[in-house]
Amino acid sequence: MNQYSISEKCLKRVYHFAKEEYDKLTIIMIYPNSKYDVNDDNYSLMEMLHILFKAKMTTHEKKRQLEENYGIMMTKETEQEVEGLCNLSQVFIEDGFIKGQSNIVLNLMKKTKQTINEVMDSLDIEDIYRPKITDFINQQNAKNEN
Repeated sequence: MNQYSISEKCLKRVYHFAKEEYDKLTIIMIYPNSKYDVNDDNYSLMEMLHILFKAKMTTHEKKRQLEENYGIMMTKETEQEVEGLCNLSQVFIEDGFIKGQSNIVLNLMKKTKQTINEVMDSLDIEDIYRPKITDFINQQNAKNEN
């Protein structure tokens, strides 16, 4: 866990403001470990965040861990929030996958002069990803034209 704040550096004439005048923002970046022993009795915020965002557990298991280890009552609203957080991490993984695959397809299209579908066929890209890859490539091409 790292904390960042604003500091003052005089670039022309030396004139210093009081810190409370300019330091109105603090950013805290949290980096949960990639490994976690769910049987460890030493629970903390970082371990809870690991359970929510990184642990390879079912949503049911995550809810159970949060109830048993952190005393978080699983109301309907809390369950929906946990499910949303679990789904959020999956969205980031899928977005990264789509972006990576799209870049590969785009590079092969340029090198081989093949269409999107021809390249995706040769790479055996699954049908469920094809529309998203096509959309991503079309957006990239639209940006490059402007």
